[in-house]
Amino acid sequence: MSVSEKVVLSVIVPVHNVERFLPRLFRSLEQQDLHQAEVLFVDDGSTDASGTLLDEVKRHDHFRVKHQRNEGVAAARNLALDMAQGDYVCFVDPDDDISAGYIASLRDAAVRTGADMLVTDWWECRPDKTIPMSLAQCLDDSRQLSSEAVCRLILQSDVVLGSLWAKAFARRLFEGNRFPPQRTCSDFVPCITALVDARKVVYVPRVHYSYTVSRGGSLQNSKSKQDLSDFVDVHTKAARLITQHYPALQPSVRFDMLRSRQQACMSICTSSAVARNERRLMFRRFKKGLLSSVPFMWKSNYPVKGKIMFTIVACGYAPTMIVMKIKAKLRGKA
Repeated sequence: MSVSEKVVLSVIVPVHNVERFLPRLFRSLEQQDLHQAEVLFVDDGSTDASGTLLDEVKRHDHFRVKHQRNEGVAAARNLALDMAQGDYVCFVDPDDDISAGYIASLRDAAVRTGADMLVTDWWECRPDKTIPMSLAQCLDDSRQLSSEAVCRLILQSDVVLGSLWAKAFARRLFEGNRFPPQRTCSDFVPCITALVDARKVVYVPRVHYSYTVSRGGSLQNSKSKQDLSDFVDVHTKAARLITQHYPALQPSVRFDMLRSRQQACMSICTSSAVARNERRLMFRRFKKGLLSSVPFMWKSNYPVKGKIMFTIVACGYAPTMIVMKIKAKLRGKA
């Protein structure tokens, strides 16, 4: 990158033991238009060949590589924020992918609109299928959103998630808004904080982020007691933040809180990191209040399958375990 070239967009990629995904990611990034952009790789103490692969590509004009001891993805992202030169930042996980033109579209939209936050479509990539998630169906022709509208979508739908990817942010939104040192969901509260502080939010069409679901060995398949507690806790903190800024979203906040507790209960039943003799007690803790909320959930726009599963979880540990075992067997036969 030319010394005189101003960096508009810093792309942040935390890396930890993902050597098998890096070659594909390098190819994808090298095919992007990286004019006025930089890609910041932070190697979080990898013990595989990830660090070596990064050192082999760090001579690329737009790539910058930093190694740190293993402190977690939150620390890696915080370090990258300190390194970033762009007025805007976006985040890419190394096992995911981005569509052609993704970086250029975000960069150009940032310069053209001056928005504080940019939102794109995303694709949910599973082993057997890919599900496109498009914001276009929720918008008029202006492509401009309000922070409140995006919060509502995050709380009520899967079209926009409270994650860093499929978005770009003005870097100033992370001043004093850093990622907490936890293994799971460290991005949720900072993302919501940035969103409610954003004065202008714009939709960027015709590009997408490809999110890989349930890769083998990923954290989401082995959440510990602390991970599950952190998962519910971040939704509680985000609920307070959103309610403070947008009181009218209280019903949506309640829906999200109930759904997060349902998901935690389901994860308890299947996580290999939670001892069997501790599952029932944890389940009871997160299930509290679900049974009395069944009528509320059935009046919501939750899909019927979700309503049925919520009702089963609300009925207790035993029926939830039975259903989760049946679902696991059916997945095994597929």
